[in-house]
Amino acid sequence: MVLAVARLHFEAFAGYLNTYLGMRYIRALLHWFLHADGAIAIAALDREGKNVLGYAIGAPVGYTRALNRELFWIVMTQILRRPSLLLHVRFWNKVRARLKSLVKYSQAQHQIGLPEPIMSLVAIGVAPSARKKGVGLRLLQAFEAMAAEIGIHSLLLSVYRHNTDARHFYEKCGWQIIGDDGKSEGLCYSRKLIKK
Repeated sequence: MVLAVARLHFEAFAGYLNTYLGMRYIRALLHWFLHADGAIAIAALDREGKNVLGYAIGAPVGYTRALNRELFWIVMTQILRRPSLLLHVRFWNKVRARLKSLVKYSQAQHQIGLPEPIMSLVAIGVAPSARKKGVGLRLLQAFEAMAAEIGIHSLLLSVYRHNTDARHFYEKCGWQIIGDDGKSEGLCYSRKLIKK
């Protein structure tokens, strides 16, 4: 099933930086979420249980340090195979952010005043054939329920400012923008699972 979800992720996030790293990276990324302590990885299947209609992955805030260490050599190998990645501005922005997370754990999530523990919704994707049929909503609701079940009190996610469809979806589902400086490429959204 990881391969089917990887293909869906590759299609749903075509043109985004992590897809430039290729299928090997995407499969390793998904595998990490399947096996990491406290992480959530869910998939929506068709009625026959054969085709993946969508998926969602997330992990407790601060997960990037462990993820970056685990996938470091795969990323390096993929960069060597695709040296044109070095020409992308987004690539260097991501490298800077990842290096910061390896060197020092970011305290930003503690400054936003959300009840802890906090989990990041890292990715949610729906197959084109299943869009506008409630699959994304059911995945998001299942993700939120699973997070609450394991004791998570708040959720975070980031989305590109220009991705208005995703932004409208999250806002309709009760997520709220936090800390918008009006300049950043990405926006951070939060959702409290319990009252503070």
